[in-house]
Amino acid sequence: MDFPFLIRTILYTLASNAHLLVLGLAAILTLGSGPLGRALAQRLRGGGAVGPQDLDALLKELRDQLGDVQERLDFNERVLSEIRQSLLGSGRSGTEPRIDPVATPV
Repeated sequence: MDFPFLIRTILYTLASNAHLLVLGLAAILTLGSGPLGRALAQRLRGGGAVGPQDLDALLKELRDQLGDVQERLDFNERVLSEIRQSLLGSGRSGTEPRIDPVATPV
């Protein structure tokens, strides 16, 4: 078989399926950079499964994050309650939107 013919055949096959190659590469990169890819890489390196100490640290981190989210929610509820009270105190119902003509886009 002719070597240049073989090269042309391979290049033609790759070019005709370029869309599949691009999609496949994008899928591999997306999955590989996510948590699934990191877990698979750790497993292939011989890291094995996650130990109890790691789970305890992860649980503590998640609890801390949940506490932060709860504090933010409480703060937002207080601010919204104050806004509602000030609207009700000024005679407005609080259901109709207040439109500021200066800030309204044209």
